[in-house]
Amino acid sequence: MVSELVPVELTNSMEEEENGNNNKNDNPHLDKKSEMLLQWPRIKRLQEEKAAMQMEDLQYQRMMEQRSEHDQEALQLLNELMVKREKEEQELGRELEGFE
Repeated sequence: MVSELVPVELTNSMEEEENGNNNKNDNPHLDKKSEMLLQWPRIKRLQEEKAAMQMEDLQYQRMMEQRSEHDQEALQLLNELMVKREKEEQELGRELEGFE
């Protein structure tokens, strides 16, 4: 989703630079003020994109934490099962020795 916005942002940035080069006024103070006003929508959009990326990052981190917890629980269960099987094997070995 965010990766689709990058090419659009780059294209818009290039267009704004081209337009900015063609619309220079003689008064540098007005140029800076005008440029700031022209850049404001871009700044807002970039802030929104940054917030969206941060939100996606948090969601991804939560998902990875949940997966990690699930994997650790599964490993714990497997370890417990393995210990149980080893005990059963030892008991069966002792029973077998009793029959010999």
